[in-house]
Amino acid sequence: MRMSRLSKVGLVVVTMASLGGAASSVRGQDLYKADPGPRTIELADSVTLKDEKRGKEIPLRITFPAGTDKVPALVFSHGAWAARYFYAPLARHWASHGYAVIQPTHEDSSDFGNSWDDPSVFADDLRFGRPEDLSAIVDVINALGVPGLDGRIDLERIAVGGHSYGADTAMMAAGLVLDDGKGLTVDRTDPRFKAVISLSGQGLGEGRTVEGFANVAIPMMLLTGSRDPARGDRPHTWRLDAFNYSSPPHKYLVFIEGVDHGFGMTVMPDPEFPQPPDSGVRRWLPDAVHAAATKSATTAFLDAFVNGDTAALEFLTSDRMETATDGIARITRK
Repeated sequence: MRMSRLSKVGLVVVTMASLGGAASSVRGQDLYKADPGPRTIELADSVTLKDEKRGKEIPLRITFPAGTDKVPALVFSHGAWAARYFYAPLARHWASHGYAVIQPTHEDSSDFGNSWDDPSVFADDLRFGRPEDLSAIVDVINALGVPGLDGRIDLERIAVGGHSYGADTAMMAAGLVLDDGKGLTVDRTDPRFKAVISLSGQGLGEGRTVEGFANVAIPMMLLTGSRDPARGDRPHTWRLDAFNYSSPPHKYLVFIEGVDHGFGMTVMPDPEFPQPPDSGVRRWLPDAVHAAATKSATTAFLDAFVNGDTAALEFLTSDRMETATDGIARITRK
């Protein structure tokens, strides 16, 4: 590993007072860990992973709990044209509850000169290279060159996640084998991932099949909502395919009424970083209930299936999410 052009890793200590996003404005107070957790977190914003196998460099942002204890990790893939510094509210929330969150910048990012809304970023070479970025991270996850983190990741507690295009990436890493329609398959499964989170995931098509979704054997959580349509003319219900065709056990669908592609703005970067264009479907709206439900459900899922927390599993199998949000968010399972 080596550092980026800045020649060092910049660490920023973040206290709970600066995290914001508390659940006090949410109707009901029975959510699971919707408020920031007890851990002080650190940010390593200037890390570059050199993937020797593929001859490429992958910029990383790592948000992790301070300390010396062993911690679980979530490797999280961004949406099309975005970058490692998106999802800052979520990454900080997960880290405050004890997770190291590792976010790569993929080659389709606007950071690499791609124009927002340019469909060429969905070309096969970029699409199928994304899950290889995630596996490259896991290959050296305890030697990323981050002071205070190297050597602390528990290799038996690593999850994968992603949003939008990144959800497709995460699902491939989790076991979604694609059928190209010509008798060939694309398999980017990495068995080192123990659970998968899919925000605004994709449905059937583009190589995704009923059999492919059924092939994902690890625990899965899919999050979407009624204002979360897909590219083209696909309705928001298309995003339910991954859950509908998944095989039990431990498959969860979190459906949030009124949620848009921004999940209460939890997908946004920190203010000092470039923001997505304010046009079209990117006119996302802040919403405290949507944000709290997203943070709560994903943290409960990670705790249950990465940390083996029985209280988290009890929350996921109860009606507490629906009750606490006045019916706005609900969890279905199989």
